[in-house]
Amino acid sequence: MRAHNTGGFFRHGTLLLVATFLGSVCNLLYHVVMGRILDPAEYGVLASMLGIVLIASTPMDAMRTALAHFAARLVQDGHAGAVKSLTGRWCVKILLPASLAAVLATVFSREIAQFFRMESPMPVILTGWVMAGSLYMPLLAGSLLGVQSFIWMSVSQHSWGVARLIAGILLVHYVAASAFWGVAAQGLGVLASVVLGLVGLAVVVREPSEEQHVVQGVGAYFVQSLVVLTGFAVLMNADVLMVKRFFEPELAGLFARAGTIGRTMIFVATPIAMAMFPKVASAGVANARDRRTLLHAILYVVVLISAGAVAITLLPWLPLWVMYGDRNPTAEMVMLVRSVAWAMAPLGVSCVLLNFELAQHRFGSAWGVVGCALGYVAGVAVFHDSLWQI
Repeated sequence: MRAHNTGGFFRHGTLLLVATFLGSVCNLLYHVVMGRILDPAEYGVLASMLGIVLIASTPMDAMRTALAHFAARLVQDGHAGAVKSLTGRWCVKILLPASLAAVLATVFSREIAQFFRMESPMPVILTGWVMAGSLYMPLLAGSLLGVQSFIWMSVSQHSWGVARLIAGILLVHYVAASAFWGVAAQGLGVLASVVLGLVGLAVVVREPSEEQHVVQGVGAYFVQSLVVLTGFAVLMNADVLMVKRFFEPELAGLFARAGTIGRTMIFVATPIAMAMFPKVASAGVANARDRRTLLHAILYVVVLISAGAVAITLLPWLPLWVMYGDRNPTAEMVMLVRSVAWAMAPLGVSCVLLNFELAQHRFGSAWGVVGCALGYVAGVAVFHDSLWQI
């Protein structure tokens, strides 16, 4: 395996951005299919179940972050083979929480379904099992990111979108137009991603596995990252779930549409932050090259987010038409899409800053994200008379 490469930020960032765009197209088409075939109430159920998976799996990006951080440092130190053993050990460790998620979703499915005003508990049960498999996706992506195998990481990370789209079309169109089969398509996508991630790691890291080389500090790093990224996940995704809790199904379905569009502000920043991460990984000391890479990442993201927010402001009807077939949205819906997009925009820059701090093994300023998340949830719990307050 080649030595750790600290250059090529814009090239690698653009590669991940293109891969993310293609994955986003599949994600967009998936929501187009679901939004047009499912009625608003069923789409609201599907969006809330996918929101649960996102809230659970996004903090597990702490595992991706931890594996990427320590894998990058292993390669820097000439121990690329130890990346395999590190990944294997954490695959075993994740088995317990994955199993727990599936069991708890099954046991408490009726209570969860009643909480979200759902008629059937079956989507909840399936969501638990999908969530269990989803925990392995960031783990494998982190190892591939740490060794800077951006192509294989992209294949693994975005194959779930392609598989989910194909499965979703077949299942929802030919089996039944229900949220259950939309979640089933998500599960098949997760399976494809995990399998390809394992294949990619075996192909890229050809050195023998260094079982004797035990990496210290991964657990503590993971726990701290988990808490911080949980806060970030709440800021990203909790709006749809809280609207589902406090508002009627039809209104929750409409807000889910605006939320899906608005979250693109964050998704465009993620590949840039990921390309930056292994290039600035260190034990806590930032040099001039690291700070320069951070500045480039911020500028790149600001340009992308500004362009996206302006486009949604000028043409809010376009994503509603493309994704949901709504050719004549109401004035309230148009304003909702614009508002959610601008509300989400600052999180794109926050994503880059947060990833830089985590790559540098510094958690001091990152804890502020948790405070913001708690403040948001508390605010919505008190003020939820209208969607505008959300």
